Amino acid sequence: MQDTSEKTLTSIRVDAFRAAIAEGSIAIEFGRTPPDGGAGVRLSNRIVLDPSTIARLISALQESTSRNAGVWEAAKPEPVAQVSRAPTKSHAIPDVAGTRAGLLFSLMDQLGCPYYHERSFRISEGLLAANRFLLTANTRSIPGDLPGAVLRICRNLAMPEDLQREVEVAIPGAKSVHFGFEGDDRILYKVYLERRHAHEEGEQVSAGTPVLLHLAFKWDSNAPEHRVISRYLWYPHLSAAQIVARMAAIYHGDPASPCLRISQEVLHAAARSMNEKGLQYLEVKEDGNERLSFDLNVYDAGLQLKEVQPQLAGMREHFGIRPGQFQALYDQVKTRVLGHLAGGIHRNGHEFFNVYYGVQRHKG
Repeated sequence: MQDTSEKTLTSIRVDAFRAAIAEGSIAIEFGRTPPDGGAGVRLSNRIVLDPSTIARLISALQESTSRNAGVWEAAKPEPVAQVSRAPTKSHAIPDVAGTRAGLLFSLMDQLGCPYYHERSFRISEGLLAANRFLLTANTRSIPGDLPGAVLRICRNLAMPEDLQREVEVAIPGAKSVHFGFEGDDRILYKVYLERRHAHEEGEQVSAGTPVLLHLAFKWDSNAPEHRVISRYLWYPHLSAAQIVARMAAIYHGDPASPCLRISQEVLHAAARSMNEKGLQYLEVKEDGNERLSFDLNVYDAGLQLKEVQPQLAGMREHFGIRPGQFQALYDQVKTRVLGHLAGGIHRNGHEFFNVYYGVQRHKG
């Protein structure tokens, strides 16, 4: 980056810092320890970065330190308070995950169009995974060669070639393209193509008749042979009661299922705050595995996550997540708007919930 202003930049030497989430952004505070070795740190500067910028910063720092390996003396490790998530084998090495996430943000920026950033967390037996997000662009806003632009991103993310061919066939009929990232136990990339004419088709069918809304391609960036194609089937015109019935079928009709109860409670909370016709209910299926899950879009309800805190606490308890680990995440996101609740049976045969929240627009 070149500074074109006439002002001379001032260098400030620091030897201490701390970082925290601040209203959806990341705040980094810098300072110095007292020269006499006394306790405390005198903070001097505070920088606030949005998630896409911090991801690129991590990537740049990783590249810089790699180039200077052996030149700088390795810093002695210091104990760090883990406030956002407890140490667990389920999380990828932070610098690798940060670099891979930064790559996706950088590729989206290169499209030269606005896009949307939506975060999520997954909760399943003994696992709370929060390093997840979606980046979404309207295909009509992407300048130039649409298939070429999308496929360029796919290639840079090491999408398997057979999946690239399927994307090339499907992209001309897409209304939106969603790129997903997961950086916890594995580093996964995803591409969702939302069909342009799906909503027109939905207007023509009766309640209970599914319409293909999204075709999704997902793969492990370190082992591309581990890939799957997901089909997101939209069920238009369903009432809240009909949605509950379909959820119950996913949970094998077990009225005692804790996950079914939690899903129903979130649905009813949303239905009280929005027109029932605005509820969008999808089911997800994949060939060759046991996945059968739902996705419920409730953005129109305008619920903050803290308004479904009892249901989130129920998820934590059901899946055996430590209270402190979950509370640290909840405190960061509780004022964000609940967007989607996904749940059911994952491809490994286990129950899960995904909670999507707080979509934000980026200028690109």
